[in-house]
Amino acid sequence: DEEADTVGCCSLRVEHLHFDPNDEGGDCKEIELEFLGKDSMLYKQTIDFGATMYNDGNGMGKQVFENFKTFCKKKKKTEEVFDKITPTMLNQHLKQFMDGLTAKVFRTYNASKTLQEELAKTEKMGVWATLTAAEK
Repeated sequence: DEEADTVGCCSLRVEHLHFDPNDEGGDCKEIELEFLGKDSMLYKQTIDFGATMYNDGNGMGKQVFENFKTFCKKKKKTEEVFDKITPTMLNQHLKQFMDGLTAKVFRTYNASKTLQEELAKTEKMGVWATLTAAEK
């Protein structure tokens, strides 16, 4: 049995980040993230760190983009982006904000919140009322 090459936030590698994925050039601040996460679920999303939503009101989008570039600079594709942090260090940091908060707890919270938001969108659609319990 081969194990899937799954990654977490501390084991994300340079090969999982694609800067300017659409070859727009210029001042493009997009990064495509593509990796297998928990339970081998594919995560593939392009984030435009130059977008207004990441930069308004003291937003740090452009700085985050530059930090990612710095973290990846002069590293091989197989090297970790965040090579100076371990899961234990991350969890200790998170506990400063809330007792018991860990990366796993945060991931579960985020997944639950996302599911709740997506279900709310579906419920607003007229089709929802016609679905059977099994279909819902």
